[in-house]
Amino acid sequence: FETIEQMWNTGQPVLPRDWQVKTSSGRELWVYSTMFPIFREGKVDQIFCMDVDITVRKREEQALLAIGANFLTLFERSADAIMLIDDDRFLNVNPAALKLFGYSDKSHMIGRSKEDISPPTQPDGKTSKEKAREMMALVRKNGNHRFEWLHINCNKETFWTEVLYTEIPINGKSLFYGMVRDISERKAAEQSLHLAAQVFALSHEGILIADKDQRIISMNRALSDITGYPENELIGNTLQIICTGIHDKTLIQALSDEVNTHDRWQGELWGRHRNGHGYPLWLSITTVRGSAHDIVNYIGILTDISERKASEELMRHMAEHDFLTGLPNRVLLLDRLQQAIAAARRNNTKLAILVLDLDRFKNINDSFGHHIGDKLLQTVADRLKKCVRGIDTVSRLGGDEFVIMLVDVGSGEPIAHIADNILNAINMPYSFEGCEFSITTCIGISTYPNDGADMDTLIKNADIAMYHAKDNGSNKYHFFDDKMNTRIVERIGLKNNLRH
Repeated sequence: FETIEQMWNTGQPVLPRDWQVKTSSGRELWVYSTMFPIFREGKVDQIFCMDVDITVRKREEQALLAIGANFLTLFERSADAIMLIDDDRFLNVNPAALKLFGYSDKSHMIGRSKEDISPPTQPDGKTSKEKAREMMALVRKNGNHRFEWLHINCNKETFWTEVLYTEIPINGKSLFYGMVRDISERKAAEQSLHLAAQVFALSHEGILIADKDQRIISMNRALSDITGYPENELIGNTLQIICTGIHDKTLIQALSDEVNTHDRWQGELWGRHRNGHGYPLWLSITTVRGSAHDIVNYIGILTDISERKASEELMRHMAEHDFLTGLPNRVLLLDRLQQAIAAARRNNTKLAILVLDLDRFKNINDSFGHHIGDKLLQTVADRLKKCVRGIDTVSRLGGDEFVIMLVDVGSGEPIAHIADNILNAINMPYSFEGCEFSITTCIGISTYPNDGADMDTLIKNADIAMYHAKDNGSNKYHFFDDKMNTRIVERIGLKNNLRH
């Protein structure tokens, strides 16, 4: 009313205004009010008033103002970097963007190009400039686009980010709203997972994952290659399928208890291939527990150690056998002799040691060559093995010296019979590469327990008996007796005295 009164008095129009009014029902409205005077004969005769209900528009304006205020709050407080960009330059950045790229003030980023925060080349080999053009073309095409990008900070350190660009058309011009999030940790985790997946898939060891009931739920190709079972026959089965028919359920249950108690077990087992043959394997099992310490999964790593075992067996054979004849060497002979003496002592039985070497073997080497001598030794070894039983041992100590161990023998008569057979077998003719000849040997024999209670004494006394046989001519055998030892001692003493 004051405005109307003022207009009557002055005749001056009033600028349009927005008013908040209340209806007779008490509802509040916003109106757009226009008032101007109408003159007649130079005086104000009427005042024209026009009110337009603008309540809806006012609410929309207030909502927009609230949105703007909320956006500003979001912009300033967002943990993600937010940047407003024209075609290439930064128009505004939030504090999170400054922190992400290592700048202390907005002035260090505003006005700079996107290329200033990107390395020259992206991981796919394209330049950052080329790659950026491709990404912005997709933003213009779709209105927005999300992608991963390698950025650099102010210290030239690279890091991975996830970027979302949105196009904002304003007055015929496009601006771009960008949100950038550091995903370096996620990329590192993805790389680790990718590497683990590669290891899982490409490992030569069989790898499996089982559920809490020890049923296989995942496996790699190597497990099928090792066991012979296809994936569809292993998934859903327990590890027992790999050892079917070899290890009893008691052992398998004991291993399961060990794993559940100590969360891991590893050791050597025998597996059965799908085609039926057995093979040695090395198995390592580890439990995976959840947050409540309950068992969630089992991880098993299985390795076929057949080649390793064969290699170990070969190395052991080479360490215990003569390389030329394949006979046990001194190491294996002494081991077997020690065990045989222990068994004879327990069972109150006898055993015999036969020591022999070939007469005039040096002449064979000198006359026909060492390769003929080697063939002779191999043939002698074969003939000796045919003269004894499977439980006996024929060994070569070196050169032309052989030692035979006869276990569980009776009186001297069976031993003498074997010695006669050996002499006859050795004395049979030999023919190699057109070279024909014969050779003889002498054998010394000692027995347990009559001639010694330990292996060193038995071998020494058999050796003395052999030299006694050689003193009495070739192609003979002699049993040891104490007189031989006395004569040997006397002879050694005589030689020493003569030297003095």
